[in-house]
Amino acid sequence: MIKEATQSIQVVLVFDNARAFGKQFKHLENMVSKLQDALHDHGDWNLLKGYSTPNVLGIASHDTHVTIQRFDNPMPLPGFASVLGNPLITNSRPQVAKAIMQHKRAILIEVGPGSVPGFTQAFAAAGLGDDMMAQMDALLGGVTNRGSFEQRLLIAQAVGCAMVDQMMPSAVHWGQSDQAFDGSTFKRLASDGFNILLYVGPYPHDAKQLEDGAVQLGIRGLGSQALLGKMVICAPDTIDWAVNHQMMLGFITYCRSMGRLLGDNETFGSDIPDAPVYEVQHNNDIPQLPDGYILLTRRSEDAPSRVTLKTTTSSEQQLHAAARGDRNTMAQDLTKQPDVGARSLRAKAQVARGAARVYKLGRLAAGLAIAYFVLTQVQVPEFLLSELGIDSSARP
Repeated sequence: MIKEATQSIQVVLVFDNARAFGKQFKHLENMVSKLQDALHDHGDWNLLKGYSTPNVLGIASHDTHVTIQRFDNPMPLPGFASVLGNPLITNSRPQVAKAIMQHKRAILIEVGPGSVPGFTQAFAAAGLGDDMMAQMDALLGGVTNRGSFEQRLLIAQAVGCAMVDQMMPSAVHWGQSDQAFDGSTFKRLASDGFNILLYVGPYPHDAKQLEDGAVQLGIRGLGSQALLGKMVICAPDTIDWAVNHQMMLGFITYCRSMGRLLGDNETFGSDIPDAPVYEVQHNNDIPQLPDGYILLTRRSEDAPSRVTLKTTTSSEQQLHAAARGDRNTMAQDLTKQPDVGARSLRAKAQVARGAARVYKLGRLAAGLAIAYFVLTQVQVPEFLLSELGIDSSARP
């Protein structure tokens, strides 16, 4: 997670009107006062005079820098490969994918730690260990602190909204979670402060059609590792993928509210009638995820009953505070692994014997689901069939 925290948060705005783009962004330095107003809650910001050019603008506070680069030609499409390769985006938001592929101009926003662009990244590239990074944390811009990273997310949102206000883009690529939106949807998400819908993007994996015609697929939560220290993944399932994504968001919110990750054999669910229950497993079998990942597997209805331990759960107020970003009781030091499993020795022993600890999210998950469907308005998994080469008319 520390390596990720040293990297800049990137936001790309693409435009299809070259003439209007040239007028609105002719002199990037004209944006300085607007950006200072947008960032007044995040400290004092000054122009990086030696860094700025006609096509590049840099501003910095004492521990964070923001750079904005104007592209008077289309940006290379390989930079959008993850978005354009995600059928959950290309099929549900085809106008966004088309806007990216056919854009004529672009703005690249980067928000990084430290007051000098590239300084922190150079130290990270030198291979400094976590201990050395922690000792130099004040100089490097707070890269070992989870709260500092999340502040940079908010700064990236504020800058992105300011640029949208200057000129509405045809699409926005939010790089932290590899999601893409039309300009107005991005602004609704980004202007709402801490927003887990923006930070955790669904990406399908292991999709296939079963013998009965049902489509089974799993969901990776891109960007979830920035909030928990590990990526959250839902195992392949025939349930609507949006339900899995909803519960993933609820799981992340709940862990942040409680201050720890649920451990192996613990279960998680909502108190909404007939809501699915998910079993938790921590795995380390994906080389690209060196910190491991959390696998959520929906318990089947015919699964054998297991012992349930009554537990103290977060209150509704605490859950809503976690959803707003106002509550995060997990360790803020990124040099330490997040706590996993119940803290009491007795509870740990019970879990080790195979008992299941059931945690209830409450009705916050329903609110997240409603917000999600309002933003996407998709039915799933029908639109994945074309990606799989499956004829939907052949399904029963």
